[in-house]
Parts: sequence; structure tokens; C-alpha cells
Amino acid sequence: MFERDGLDLDRSILADWVGKSTALLEPLADAIGRHVLAGQAIFADDTPVNLLAPGTGKTATARLWAYGRDERSWGGDAPPASWYRFSPDWKGQHPKDHLSGYHGWMHADGYAGFEDLYRTSGIRKVACMVHVRRKFVDIHRAQGSAIAGEAITRIAQLYAIEKEAWGSPPDSRVQI
Repeated sequence: MFERDGLDLDRSILADWVGKSTALLEPLADAIGRHVLAGQAIFADDTPVNLLAPGTGKTATARLWAYGRDERSWGGDAPPASWYRFSPDWKGQHPKDHLSGYHGWMHADGYAGFEDLYRTSGIRKVACMVHVRRKFVDIHRAQGSAIAGEAITRIAQLYAIEKEAWGSPPDSRVQI
């Protein structure tokens, strides 16, 4: 964009600006992290990102971890937020470091690196129905399994109940 406007900026200047912006925004990121981790329930996931591996001519696979708080489904009034953390690899130590001191429920996929958190910290596991359902869908498509088809139907019924309960306070959700 700068070049289009006739400005020739060295790449190192742009990199310096990004670095300084990161430092300036760090207190905001920390505040978001505190807000997310103050929730009684969080969502956790990760996604692979390419990371330059200097000197190799290749990239490595790093991770961007996302931790979310969204209490709207049970009538909570805290603002929803997402907190992102980066790691150069997929080791379970990273979420353990990110979530140290957190106590509450964590809704996540079946990533094995989370298992130690459930065993050794105040984090209680909430399994992800979407990931469970996906396995039944795969089996049903591949084999036409009647049992897998029945599981998919029953999960759809649970989703319908969840849709009805969305936004209700916890005591109403229990009744539904």
C-alpha cells in the first residue's frame, strides 16, 4: 500500500512497526486473557499455521491456540471474547501454561494434550458433540451402518433440545 502511494519503506521498518505495535497491544491482550479465564466455562481449540524455519528453506507447523468465553447460551451477561496464544509446536505444555490457574469447565475437542489438564488441574472436561457426531457420520457414509444412523438421529434430537434451551438461565436449561 505504501509503495502505491510512492513511499519506499524498508522491510525492516515495517517489521519494527509490527513489533512495537505488538508491545503496545500486549496489555490489551493480557486483559482479554484475564476476562476469558474469569469465566466459569471456556472453549478451547487450536489451528495449524506455517512458521518460517530460517536456514532450511521450509516452513514448520506452529499452532495458534484460541480460548473463548461466551455465556450467552445460558443467559450470561459477560461480553463474549476470544484470547489467542501462539506456540511454535503442538506440545500439550503450551495449553497447560496458557491455562495455569484456570478453574472451570473447558469445552474442547479430543486433543490428547488437554488430558493432563483434566487430570492435574481444576479444569473439568466438556466433550465436543460435534466431534463425536463426525465419527458416526464417517462410519455411516462408509458402511451404511444402521447403528451409526440411529446415533446421528439421536444427536439431532439433542441439538433440537439445545436449540430450545439456548439463552435460558441454567435452572431453566436443566428443566428443558
